[in-house]
Amino acid sequence: MIRRIAAAAALFLSAGLCFAELYPESRYGEVSVDVTGVANENVLTAQEVFVKDLVIDLTKLADSMDDSGMIVNAGADAGFSLKANFGKKFGAGLFLM
Repeated sequence: MIRRIAAAAALFLSAGLCFAELYPESRYGEVSVDVTGVANENVLTAQEVFVKDLVIDLTKLADSMDDSGMIVNAGADAGFSLKANFGKKFGAGLFLM
């Protein structure tokens, strides 16, 4: 089963790369958006959260924490790019992060 999935992935990847190289003049412009996000905390593990019946004992959590307490972090990043292709050998792009 894994070999079939790997073979199918290789087939689609190579077909996509071949298409991009066979018809480069048909791509006059390209637009892309890249968005990433992350969130984490230091109290509960993923195995404790993803259960059928979630029970959170606040007293037990408070007793298990050290002096720094509960730490929650969250972040996000976004990028944007715009590219224009002029013929087969020249292109210009704008990349904003």
